[in-house]
Amino acid sequence: MRMTKLLKINQIMLITLLSCGVISCNNYKPALSQGNKLSSEQLVSLKTNMSKEQVLDLLGTPTLDPDMDQSRWVYAHCYVPGAERGIKADYQNLTLFFKDNKLQNYTGDFKLTHVAKK
Repeated sequence: MRMTKLLKINQIMLITLLSCGVISCNNYKPALSQGNKLSSEQLVSLKTNMSKEQVLDLLGTPTLDPDMDQSRWVYAHCYVPGAERGIKADYQNLTLFFKDNKLQNYTGDFKLTHVAKK
């Protein structure tokens, strides 16, 4: 009788521990990074009067399809941290303006970090 009780208690404890393990695995959410992540080196290298081809070589394909407006390209990046849910998502964008296939102006909020001099 006593052995049966101990066995049942052990089974309940084992089920409880396994359930907690399974539940905690479901809470994991990986970090999410979408769009064009641009480096400081790329941003520093961006100059007015660059051709569209030079910009494509430097930054890659724009996030938003430029077919709608060939004179305006948008590069966007969003990062949502996975483990630290209290931190807000980080959104950054860069908008390039072209005229006659040459970069005329650009604006955005991509952050420049220290760029090592070569």
